[in-house]
Amino acid sequence: IAVILVLILGLLAVAMGMNKNVTLVVDGKNVTKSNYLIKENDEYYIGIKDFVNLTNNNYNYKNGNKDMEDENKCYITNTYESTFFEVGSNKIYKVLEDTQDVEYYELDKPIIKKENDIYMPISAIKTAGNAEFKQEKNKIEVNSIGYIESLFNVDTDKNKKFVKDESIVWDTTYSNKKLLKDRLVVIKDDTEKLGVGLVSSTYDKKTKKTTVSTQQVITPKYTSVQYVEKYKSLIVETEAGKGIVQLVVDENGQFKVKTKIDPQYEEIKLINEKLYLIAENMEVEEEEETSTSDKTKVIKKYGIIDENGNTILPTEYNQIGINLVDYTNNGIDNGYIINEKYIPVCKNKAWGLVDLSGKEVLKLSYEAIGCNETNSTSNVLVIPELNGIVVKKDKLYGVVNYKGETIVGNIASRIYIDSTNDKRVYTMIYNNSRHDIVEYVNNKKKKETPANNTTKNTTSNTTSNATNSTANKASNNTTKTTNQTNATNTTNATKTTNGTANKTNNSTQSGTVVINKAR
Repeated sequence: IAVILVLILGLLAVAMGMNKNVTLVVDGKNVTKSNYLIKENDEYYIGIKDFVNLTNNNYNYKNGNKDMEDENKCYITNTYESTFFEVGSNKIYKVLEDTQDVEYYELDKPIIKKENDIYMPISAIKTAGNAEFKQEKNKIEVNSIGYIESLFNVDTDKNKKFVKDESIVWDTTYSNKKLLKDRLVVIKDDTEKLGVGLVSSTYDKKTKKTTVSTQQVITPKYTSVQYVEKYKSLIVETEAGKGIVQLVVDENGQFKVKTKIDPQYEEIKLINEKLYLIAENMEVEEEEETSTSDKTKVIKKYGIIDENGNTILPTEYNQIGINLVDYTNNGIDNGYIINEKYIPVCKNKAWGLVDLSGKEVLKLSYEAIGCNETNSTSNVLVIPELNGIVVKKDKLYGVVNYKGETIVGNIASRIYIDSTNDKRVYTMIYNNSRHDIVEYVNNKKKKETPANNTTKNTTSNTTSNATNSTANKASNNTTKTTNQTNATNTTNATKTTNGTANKTNNSTQSGTVVINKAR
């Protein structure tokens, strides 16, 4: 017992002192403190609220989500984007404030909660917190993109000992600033053409000057460059149009580039690694009843191409994909592809679904796909338990499967997720009352099943009775025939015997059958 107690105390001492042996440096400052880091399952975690307070990314920490309070959820937000966390989940998502696009990311370890504080894996900082992350033995270094920019973007007029590279484009968008997590920056040449370079600094002991310089990764040749963090790609533009360039890190840690789509489109956007949304400006006639002259307006029409430039959908759709910011509680990671198979499309105000090859799987005949009349937590796009998708027709909502077969007719004025009492219920408002949709469908199936069985039993009984009646008639006819034959061919004594037997037969039909069989 004494030995066991010593071992337990030793393990506790090691556990308590473990984090004290780890040096945590955030934005150039040693902030080692026991409650900043905890260790769970061989992974260090940092408090999300602590991270916000320690870094220079101008984040604010918020409890719950944007729609409601939830002690197991939180998010960090600044002017440019918000990042959302949920305890127990290894997925986070970001909402880009300018476009309202939603990007999902998968972490190696789940978000955890300790003593009412929510923690993220330290390795998730680069993705979740827009910060550079380095871990070497017992040292963890975290640098926010705000801090990294301050290392290279210094006013040389005030600091004569600092010389920066004038080719670096610092007045850039927040999405491009995320390149700094990999020490990359947008650069330009004398003609104002843009590229991407690897930024570094050197210190000269003799002159005591720090010089910032860049090594070209993408030679300046573009009129615009936009970094897409999720796919580690750049949307680049020339006079010919827009295209896609992907950043790749080789086995030696060196950056390489690969042109995925040559610049040629008016607009282009990544749907996933292999599919791209394209847009084309088209002139259409304005619908004005009072107008006496021909007027046209320019609108965008959308289509899809694959990574080889092949057309999946022609540019004839008014909208492709749904706004995922309206459906953050539906388990969907991509607003352009539902269940990894189906693409929502809209043409001439009619919605439907196509598959990844562009083939129509749900006819374009609906006013809308999904019900977004509540909030992003309660809105419903899909109901996994029914393998169904919510559709709107004639101003009412229903549920169909991915073949277009009706699961629930268009009878509901609203469909939403009710998450009260920690139970997720898909609810519809029908005839001014609430109904659990899954329960409604199951009860409907139960009601239909007994009716089918009753029909089958009735048919079976009727057939059986008809068969028995026919058999009995045949038996009686056989009996009569046999008796007539016996009456003709036998003697008077035999007639008497038969007469006695027939009386017996008339009193007991089963006996008649047996006697006749014996004869």
